[in-house]
Amino acid sequence: MRWETRWQTGEGLLGLDDPAEWDAAFERGEDHLGTAAIGLALNCPLEQASCRARPARPSGFTSNGRSL
Repeated sequence: MRWETRWQTGEGLLGLDDPAEWDAAFERGEDHLGTAAIGLALNCPLEQASCRARPARPSGFTSNGRSL
């Protein structure tokens, strides 16, 4: 299954092992980021999966400007 489909359905995101894929999904404002973050924690070394600095955004808005 392609990652584009996985982001739409959430299926298989617990197997995510690529922090760059998570970062790209964050920038696109994808759903299921929490599930994917758990996948990174389970499948990547801590140094790779740990949180990196992210720009602040107004409370109540996603990265693509949609309100929560």
